[in-house]
Amino acid sequence: MSKPFRTWNDIKGELDYASETKKKTISFAAHLASTILKRQYSQNINLTDLANKAGVNAREIEELKRDDVIPSFDLLIKLAIALNVEFDIK
Repeated sequence: MSKPFRTWNDIKGELDYASETKKKTISFAAHLASTILKRQYSQNINLTDLANKAGVNAREIEELKRDDVIPSFDLLIKLAIALNVEFDIK
């Protein structure tokens, strides 16, 4: 039985990048987007409430679920703050 969606691990192996830095940037954005969506789901926060709390457009949050969109870090940071997502920068 096939998976209902493609994961980042499925996608990243198929992509070709101009540089290793670009690959790592996209990987970090994808990981953060995934964490944000999981947190939204676990806290049972609807799209409109999250958009209002973060001060962003609900459409931008919906686009996080698409595998052909690379979200801006500005959007990811606003959502992470709104959801109290903590992360370590090393």
